[in-house]
Amino acid sequence: MGNYLAFDLGASSGRAIIGSLENGILTLSEVHRFGNGPVEKDGSFYWDYNKLKDELITGIGKALALNIKLDSISIDTWGVDYVLFDRDTKEMRRMPYNYRDPRTIKPAEELKKKISGSELYSMTGSQSLPINTIYQLLAHKQEHPEDLENSVFLLMPDALALALGGDFTSEYTICYKADSHPCNCGYRKLYRGDLYGNGFL
Repeated sequence: MGNYLAFDLGASSGRAIIGSLENGILTLSEVHRFGNGPVEKDGSFYWDYNKLKDELITGIGKALALNIKLDSISIDTWGVDYVLFDRDTKEMRRMPYNYRDPRTIKPAEELKKKISGSELYSMTGSQSLPINTIYQLLAHKQEHPEDLENSVFLLMPDALALALGGDFTSEYTICYKADSHPCNCGYRKLYRGDLYGNGFL
């Protein structure tokens, strides 16, 4: 038998669910639910990172109160948002932007003039949408280029895992899906190579 605690953070709410596997049968039990809407500050939308961290801790506490052994903990969120951390201090550069923030619309159009949608798709396998990570990074670089210096990029699930005592680590399934994450071959070409050298971003 195994017990697995999963956090699912959706567009407006989050929940903690224990999946118990016994004799090949999976049973799900919700132990915690909480709000997860974006917060607005100075005209931009952000994730309420500190609140979410507290909700994850509450969910873990409720799960442990059931007196069961947890074999693993996982976190699932929207796959396009990220946090930049100072590589040395592990401090956030700034609150993480929420995918609903409109700052990516203009950069998305600018990038399409430098690389076609079909070429970008061939590198990433992701549908071209203004909320995609690559457009968010371009907007971030234009507005706050200093944030990218000596920084570590983590997508939201990994950033929240870091807050729970983890490290600068990318879990395979989230980094594989992101269209501009270091685990993705498209990202390596766009961001580490051609991104700066040829001016894509």
